[in-house]
Amino acid sequence: MARTVRRPFREIAFVGGRFDEAAGLLDLDVLSELRVYREIVVETARGRRMRRDPDKADPPQKFGDDLRLGIAGEIGEGSCRVSIARAPRGENPRSLFDDMPDEFDEAADLVEKSLIALRDDMLFPDGMTVSALRKLEKWGKSLAPGESVVLSAPDKPGGAVFDAEIRERLTDRLPKPYFDTLVLTGEVRAADLRKKAGGSFRINLDYRRGAVKGAFTAEQEATITEALHHHDTVRLKIRALCEYRPNGKMRRITEVYDCEIVKEDDSFIPDPTSILRIFDEIHKSTPESAWENLPTDGARNYKHYLYGFPKEEEE
Repeated sequence: MARTVRRPFREIAFVGGRFDEAAGLLDLDVLSELRVYREIVVETARGRRMRRDPDKADPPQKFGDDLRLGIAGEIGEGSCRVSIARAPRGENPRSLFDDMPDEFDEAADLVEKSLIALRDDMLFPDGMTVSALRKLEKWGKSLAPGESVVLSAPDKPGGAVFDAEIRERLTDRLPKPYFDTLVLTGEVRAADLRKKAGGSFRINLDYRRGAVKGAFTAEQEATITEALHHHDTVRLKIRALCEYRPNGKMRRITEVYDCEIVKEDDSFIPDPTSILRIFDEIHKSTPESAWENLPTDGARNYKHYLYGFPKEEEE
């Protein structure tokens, strides 16, 4: 039988707690951590590609299928250390290894540099994305207190440690979502009733805000389902608590305080006014002499005009 073409990728060691007590025996419930590690590497590589080629379309959904990782050999003697090897996919088994390292090798390096940056309280390395860091935050869920994972490149001393303290540092540094209470209107396009009370719904918000999911209570069920049934002629108006992602995009409606059905042609919310139109109206209502008195160095000396700082003179 022909041997699979492969090359070393990483060494992953589980240390502390039960791993030290029963060296050489790797619990089956931590094998999922190896799968999550692969997901972290793939997401890191995906983010690096998107940052390198921002004008190109998103990588396909099957991005990362070429990354075939597996356990090679036995558990390290006197430890719970496993060697992870990489094997190619496809008809040409050696073609994947012609140009080393590739984007997955570089992604693995980036993951370890990020862990070291967390340990040393330094900036994350260039190329590491928030989406990859969020994947990393979900790693090590099966580890007990006092246990950790150590990543290292083949034949290289040292390694990068991931444990509860590193995860806590990572969580503290990740951008946080925020919440706001808004009055929204839109077309209800789906509703899912729970067995006991309430349910969830999807509403296509007006004014190009997109579609978002939310939850409703048993008392709001009749209004939500009626809005769904007559979605082509009515709109649902709600006052709700909304969760926003750190990038400012609405993620979901977490709680609906009030809801009512209104006819599609009801003008309960004025049409949004273009900010350019507002600027144009301000400009027309301001005397020309006022514009003549505006400073020409406002960009450089805005602190002077706003807060009284000394002026910065041109060199």
